Amino acid sequence: MNLAHKKLLSEVARETNLPKNVVKPVMVTILDIMRDNLINGTPVVLPGIGTIGFAYRSKRTAKTLPDHPPFKQPETYYLKLKNSQSLKDALRELCTERGGKDGLPGLRKPTGRKPGPGITGTGS
Repeated sequence: MNLAHKKLLSEVARETNLPKNVVKPVMVTILDIMRDNLINGTPVVLPGIGTIGFAYRSKRTAKTLPDHPPFKQPETYYLKLKNSQSLKDALRELCTERGGKDGLPGLRKPTGRKPGPGITGTGS
């Protein structure tokens, strides 16, 4: 399930018994505050989920296909989610319940390549 903005809004409204027109500005404000803190370099801690913050990646030479020469990539900063221990434990338990070992069954590990047409990324 893809939890899109409208679906999240509906879920929060249902769980809190509040109308969507009350929940929406609160959600937008929360996300704006999170964005502003991240832009200013302050990590955002989401209890039960993890910490979102910036990570640094130094410049490097990218590996490419055999017929193409390697190329240089500059240093960069990117957003990184460090999962909380409770989320890790819950996902591990879910994986075990479904018979998985190295990830949730039905999900393919990323290959580093973009999927072609008609490929959804879920090994169903």
